[in-house]
Amino acid sequence: IARKAMKKDTGARGLRSIMEDVMLDIMFDLPDHQGSTYLIDDRHVEGLEPVVPLRETRTKSA
Repeated sequence: IARKAMKKDTGARGLRSIMEDVMLDIMFDLPDHQGSTYLIDDRHVEGLEPVVPLRETRTKSA
């Protein structure tokens, strides 16, 4: 993320923008994948692979 921001010559707002771009799909999918764990690495930041949940932890409803 820092390398990407340095290429664009951006500051803190640029870092935030990059994080928002990476997290955009996750934010919309969260209601369907509540309790999921995500791992985001350089392949996801560069857009080479989509971000998908690693696992889902479901709890029993009362």
